[in-house]
Amino acid sequence: MLRHNTAYTLWETDDQWELSAQNTRMSAVLGDLVLSGDGDGISAYSAPQTLVWNITYQMTSPVVRMASEYALVMDVGGKSAIVCNREGLCYQVVTQYPILTGDINENGWITLIGEDALQHEILVYSNEGNQVLRRMTSGTSDGQPMAAILNDEGTCLVTAYTAYDSTTLSGRVTFFDLTVSGGTYTDRISANFVYEDTIITDLYIEGNTCIAAGDGRIIGFQLDGTPAEAWNKQLTHQIEAMDFGNGFLGIIFGEALSHEAESLENHLVLYGMDGAELYHTTLENPSFLQAVGDQIIYGEGRSYVCIDTKGRSEWFYSALEDVQAFYPLSDGRRVIRRSGSTLYVMNIVGAEEVEATNS
Repeated sequence: MLRHNTAYTLWETDDQWELSAQNTRMSAVLGDLVLSGDGDGISAYSAPQTLVWNITYQMTSPVVRMASEYALVMDVGGKSAIVCNREGLCYQVVTQYPILTGDINENGWITLIGEDALQHEILVYSNEGNQVLRRMTSGTSDGQPMAAILNDEGTCLVTAYTAYDSTTLSGRVTFFDLTVSGGTYTDRISANFVYEDTIITDLYIEGNTCIAAGDGRIIGFQLDGTPAEAWNKQLTHQIEAMDFGNGFLGIIFGEALSHEAESLENHLVLYGMDGAELYHTTLENPSFLQAVGDQIIYGEGRSYVCIDTKGRSEWFYSALEDVQAFYPLSDGRRVIRRSGSTLYVMNIVGAEEVEATNS
């Protein structure tokens, strides 16, 4: 049973959205708007029957990424992407290579990684849809690109590559100084870090700190001046689930990487941007992890708890079906729950304080 100590739970209202029957259906919350989309387009609603705007496109595998007031929808495996905000479409782009992944910063600038056989491109677009940078790399000499992100000011691009040779692999994190010279953006390398036997899969920037995370390691970098490694944590367990929130990284650990390691399996640990441990708890049957703003939601089976970075419970919810995502709304009193093909509006309401145990 899930242990919690909050007096607030989620209570279902009559408001709900039915999502598309397509297997490409997706959803998100943009401020006080609910986004619902699939391979044919994306729509924004202020209420279940109140359409604010609709954008049509044709995508095979649309994936949405959110940042503050912007949403990026990209066709993974295809060559198109759009950026929208509360008013609707901001811009759309067409790439030369099929898209592998992408990211968006809080000012609506995006990075996209494309791949064509052993050739790769990393693209940077401004918030007006102008392509300001295209970096070409080769898998045979540079390795496989895993992630690329841009700071909010648009002055620092960070990439993560996995390089292979005949016997070993290494993860490479590279920082580029994106400055304008003669009206043209340059991509001068300002720092490069190589980690043997490590695959860096995720990058995250907040303020002047960048975190790189991968199999068995998380690293913090300071971006002031010349980027420098600020801290480096060698993990002793596999990462079962991971997500970034405002000012923290949450990890649920899986199996130990060695027999000598003290068991952290099924432990949830929150780390600050400085690498310090903020919160640590043990879970039974962990099933869910999602960071939202300065809160994180974890699940044990079909029971879910939302906590802050000090472990204080904000609300709990015992579901009758699996939950794919929670989207807290900007009013702080409601949460959208996604289960299957339906979005449910949930109120945060008071409840009798509960302490459930296994006894």
